[in-house]
Amino acid sequence: MERRRPLRWIAAYYLATPLFAVADMVFGANVRAVGLADHPEWRAIWYAGCLGCGVAALVRPRWANVAGLAESALNLLLLALSVFLPLLAVAERASQGAMVHGVPFGLDFATNLLLSSLVWVTLFHAQMRPAWHGRRPALS
Repeated sequence: MERRRPLRWIAAYYLATPLFAVADMVFGANVRAVGLADHPEWRAIWYAGCLGCGVAALVRPRWANVAGLAESALNLLLLALSVFLPLLAVAERASQGAMVHGVPFGLDFATNLLLSSLVWVTLFHAQMRPAWHGRRPALS
């Protein structure tokens, strides 16, 4: 029976969260929690949760894939909502004849989308690989 090894980089990615948080809070480079850009208290909770994913990946390496999948999927949902809800508001203003200025997303959104998508797709494939080969994915 083949024993599946957890991805080691995922723990490092999540344990680097304090660096992302400092870059966000000090330099304004928010690339991990763009969907929560207008809510600093929720963003701090998000960063704590990401750090928790890193700790879980260290304590229980087999949980790293599941924790990473959950975090990146939720991050992608928040990112999509933070892009599409403002776009709907812009479309509504435009339909009422009001002036529309600017685009509600930029480089920070693209970077967050790239990071979250890369994590999600990589972990999804790592998690599903055993199922595609007729084995049940292990979580413990």
